[in-house]
Amino acid sequence: EAAARQDLEKQRSEMRKLREAHQMDMDALAVELQQFQEEHGQLEGKLCIKEEREPALRARLEAAQAQVLEESRQGRQQLQRQMRQFQAREREMEFATEQSQELQQHLSAQLADVESKLLVTKE
Repeated sequence: EAAARQDLEKQRSEMRKLREAHQMDMDALAVELQQFQEEHGQLEGKLCIKEEREPALRARLEAAQAQVLEESRQGRQQLQRQMRQFQAREREMEFATEQSQELQQHLSAQLADVESKLLVTKE
């Protein structure tokens, strides 16, 4: 009977140790769970902030894209205007060159005519 009591007492002691070890494990898990929940809450907060800012950032991005497109359109129009002006000046220069050549030919013909009349008059 004494041996049975010692055995029972030994089993109780082992059970107590097991319960204490189990309780320590549970306490450690509770601390980990608490830390996880705090981190989760912080991450959810950050996510909410980012989700709230997303429309504003998207709107800024779209506005910047629209501005770049508008500046590009205006630049293209300005280049087209400059090209048309350049082509118009080029045509004017060609016309002026043609007129100058025609005038020079006309004056050369008149000079030749006057010279021939002078030769006829001298003879």
